[in-house]
Amino acid sequence: MTGPLLALSLAAALAGQDAAGAPPAAPQEPTTRLEDVVVSRPDALEALAREFVDSAAAAPAYRGLARWNAELCLGVVGLRAEAAHAIIDRVSDVARPLGVRLGQPGCAPNAVIVAASDGQQLAEALVAERRRAFRIGFTRSNRGARALEEFGASDAAVRWWHISFPYCASSGALAIRIFQGPPACASSFKRSTGIVDYLSRVLVIVDVPRLEGADLDQLSDYLAMVVLAQVDAEADLSRFDTVLNSFTPAGGEGGLTDWDRGYLEALYGAGRYRLDPEAHAEALAQLMSRQAAPGDAE
Repeated sequence: MTGPLLALSLAAALAGQDAAGAPPAAPQEPTTRLEDVVVSRPDALEALAREFVDSAAAAPAYRGLARWNAELCLGVVGLRAEAAHAIIDRVSDVARPLGVRLGQPGCAPNAVIVAASDGQQLAEALVAERRRAFRIGFTRSNRGARALEEFGASDAAVRWWHISFPYCASSGALAIRIFQGPPACASSFKRSTGIVDYLSRVLVIVDVPRLEGADLDQLSDYLAMVVLAQVDAEADLSRFDTVLNSFTPAGGEGGLTDWDRGYLEALYGAGRYRLDPEAHAEALAQLMSRQAAPGDAE
């Protein structure tokens, strides 16, 4: 299933990209930090967690929030070897504690990060030339035609496209119809019980000139978030202390925050069942409350 994605990365490589990096503007307004919520407003934590998840999460319609179950194999195109390896190492470091299995050197990439001198031009060209690689042909494996047009037309410093599929939680078989015959989980598929959503491919395009000299460590943490989770590129998270505010007017001063780590831990700690935003928000609130509340037992 990596052929089309490899073709996308090769197309980017042929475009002859260069890369560099350095830090976005600092936040213009105070952000909501986890420790402030837990210590001074514990009753507000669940509502804030729901707001964070509702804003950040971007699953395809009628699908759950997907995470990696297959081996994650990272590829970086268009950067010097040192920078590419640094990004791969950092994303791997974030993924490993979540239980994500990592591919060995030489594996076929299913998560490709492309550094481009003109991200919008590259994205538009790839969408025009290889539309089926983005839409796959299965409905709801992605966010749809409108989101794909936005992916191509965006002027963002970083853009991404996720492909995910539903699987039978019990058997691990694909839970959608292939050619003829019923889905493997036909008895429960319509009710979404016994179904779990897993990421299959991710393409990330980094528009180098728009980074305005962003720090490589901060960029790597940002990339870790969008590789490991289906994040809404249009989300307004300005009131939260999150790396996802990097490259936005809200700015961001550092790497992954408690909100970011909690979001990923709640996502990957969900077990083998479908995770909707409400369940994710509840898990996030519980997790972050345990981690940050003083005196809490494990």
